[in-house]
Amino acid sequence: MKKLMLVLALTGTMVSYTSNAQGLLGKLKGNKEKAEDAPATTATDEWGISGNYTFSTPWEMYGKKQKTCAIVFIKEENGAIVNRLELTIGKGGDVNKFILDEKLMNKTSIKLFKGPIFTPNRTEFEIMQLDNGVLFLNCIDKKGYVVLAKNADDLKNWDEETGLAKFEAEKKKVNANANNAMRKKLDENETFKKNAGKVVFMPSRFVPSTPPYPADVYKSFVTEWTPGKQMFMNAYFNVSAEEVCKSCNLQLNIVYEMGKHKVDLMQLRSSSSTFNKMIAPKALDGYQIGEVLIWGQTTYSSAVAMILHKNIADGSLKPNGTMPLKVTIYAYGDKTNAGKLAEGSIAIKYDPQAGNFNSFYTSFKNSIE
Repeated sequence: MKKLMLVLALTGTMVSYTSNAQGLLGKLKGNKEKAEDAPATTATDEWGISGNYTFSTPWEMYGKKQKTCAIVFIKEENGAIVNRLELTIGKGGDVNKFILDEKLMNKTSIKLFKGPIFTPNRTEFEIMQLDNGVLFLNCIDKKGYVVLAKNADDLKNWDEETGLAKFEAEKKKVNANANNAMRKKLDENETFKKNAGKVVFMPSRFVPSTPPYPADVYKSFVTEWTPGKQMFMNAYFNVSAEEVCKSCNLQLNIVYEMGKHKVDLMQLRSSSSTFNKMIAPKALDGYQIGEVLIWGQTTYSSAVAMILHKNIADGSLKPNGTMPLKVTIYAYGDKTNAGKLAEGSIAIKYDPQAGNFNSFYTSFKNSIE
């Protein structure tokens, strides 16, 4: 987890806060002399969640250093089960509402709540109960976190790194359960069974784009492509992305090989500001990636354009000629391809006049030359 900068709109006031290397809610510049305007609650509940909590790292807002927050768990409301957690920071501050993941609790006994703290961008958070009177607040969007404790002395044992370790261990259980359930469905699916470990290609989208796949969608896969015409690719994994790379933060990389040349998508994106703006790869998700655009009606993959360009430039790919393009999907972390997930090949039939190839390729060459 890295340092974090957020800009929040709370009760109409814009507030910036920055974490230290561990915590989500870091110190701000402000009037340090003003006392905390702390919220408080006397609510109780059967799970022992409701109460007044202390942050492991203070949060400064409204020119005041906020060290505590009030949390109320509401199981039932107006005769209906709601399982809602409400968090208030600062007296009179916004009530931020989080909903319990009931399926997760029923399967694993983990109490995990999800919901937004309202910012201009609606920042999403998770709150997990680590122990009696100890919670973990995780910012999903910005990868920041903080521990909350009813008894401030508990923060000596539940420091931020200890809290993070427990949180990540519990989330691994969550991911494992989800992957096991998904794998059972996929093992009964013809598309997955026929293509596990492969990258496949198709000229149009299909619905749904996430598993379980239509059992016969593999019938729409193709083995030849003329650049300039629309094309997408999917990939199916024998093992989940989480198993291949436990520290990759579920990133992926795509490597294209053709003739004597190789184009590594993540290396290309980091090579210049021009390529940094190109289409980013989709995030890894369990056992597949779906509908990655290679060439479309209004845009195209710059990495694919680059591998085509290299082979056209050195004379390997000639008009009306055909060459194989190999595509490999990797789990990616710390600027390294950590593990191969799938690979596949498609024959490239080169026709400079096909579809929108000439206009797109000319635009691409002008941008790099």
